[in-house]
Amino acid sequence: VAFGNGEVRRFAVDAHDTAAGLGSDGEAYLELVEMAQSFFGMLDAFPVPPTMTTLASTLSSLRGGDETFRLLLSSAEAVLERRLTDRAVRGSLELYAAHGQVPPFITGSGLFALLLPSSHGHRAVRPTGGSGAFVAALVAALEAAGGTLVTGAAVTSIGERAGRPTVRMGGEELLVDRVVSTVDVKRLATLLEE
Repeated sequence: VAFGNGEVRRFAVDAHDTAAGLGSDGEAYLELVEMAQSFFGMLDAFPVPPTMTTLASTLSSLRGGDETFRLLLSSAEAVLERRLTDRAVRGSLELYAAHGQVPPFITGSGLFALLLPSSHGHRAVRPTGGSGAFVAALVAALEAAGGTLVTGAAVTSIGERAGRPTVRMGGEELLVDRVVSTVDVKRLATLLEE
């Protein structure tokens, strides 16, 4: 990650190579890597996505589980401020945490502080043709399934009529099968009629 003042923080495939370049934050970063790999490994063991109650119960029986649960309830920013001293390292991890579509300063975004530390051990991948090719494939799959993509129209509300979801855009109300949103929950909630 390159910063405007010329500073650079490099994140390698290998966690130890990364930590070696993070100076005094190297050991703390490796602790985040270990926590992330343990937590996401535990999540993989559930047959269905666990509820917060199930997570709390499971984590309470593990060494350090209470701390991990508190991390989930914290903001990503607070998680990183408690563990790292270098603002550029924290900023790099907060930038990556923002991929969770929730601002890293929001309570409950703590899990996203672990996204970059959990990614060591395998190379990042990109679709052939770049990110645009991925979007094109999604649109093609939607259209092949009989769906329609509408762009360039701001959604002003999401509601329900006759037991089906509705979306209001530009003065027009559409009856839809599903609403899939990539905006954060707080902004989405402002669009909901109820």
